[in-house]
Amino acid sequence: MKLTLIVALLLLLVNPAMADGIDARGKEIKGYVATSGRHVVMFGLSGSLAEAAYGYMNEKPEEKAGNCSGTIKQFPGVLCAKKGEGAFECLIGIDLEKGVLDGSTDELCEHYGSATQKTAISAESIYVGDEGMIFALVGDTAKTVYSQIPMKPVYEKIPTRGCLAGGLVKGFDGLVCLKAKNRYLCDIDIKLAARKIEFIGEACPERGE
Repeated sequence: MKLTLIVALLLLLVNPAMADGIDARGKEIKGYVATSGRHVVMFGLSGSLAEAAYGYMNEKPEEKAGNCSGTIKQFPGVLCAKKGEGAFECLIGIDLEKGVLDGSTDELCEHYGSATQKTAISAESIYVGDEGMIFALVGDTAKTVYSQIPMKPVYEKIPTRGCLAGGLVKGFDGLVCLKAKNRYLCDIDIKLAARKIEFIGEACPERGE
């Protein structure tokens, strides 16, 4: 019993983000968004969010994967790398036509090195914890994702696939975007353990009025 407790405490000391997760807001969010081909969006994260995602991924670390450098954990559509001096980076690819994570190691690495149309992520919050990753996107980032989803929008008064309603809605289970007049919002839930986009189903992200 004592040994188990000591091991648990050591894990938290090695990676404090594992304790309660990370909920980054506003200027704390370090990352970018870019479109890569038709109906595909790519997110890049760094700093504490990327470190937390790396820590919560169950995949075995690889010293070399594709053209990416560092110690890498990855599964289709998500790749996180631990680099020298405590630096972390994550790449996330989403097929917005199917609403699924998408992208091999080589594709994600190639995108990281070649993407030129990168813009800062506009989000009210991004949470990374043992449940997974929850993106509460706003502004230009939400508009970009909404515009890249090829389905016809449906007017929804009450949430049926997540947390958003009260306007024109596009989306899937775990990826929902809303257009209300000139306001755009998107929620994206990624279950790291299950390796897929799926509505996590707990508390909805807090949003400003």
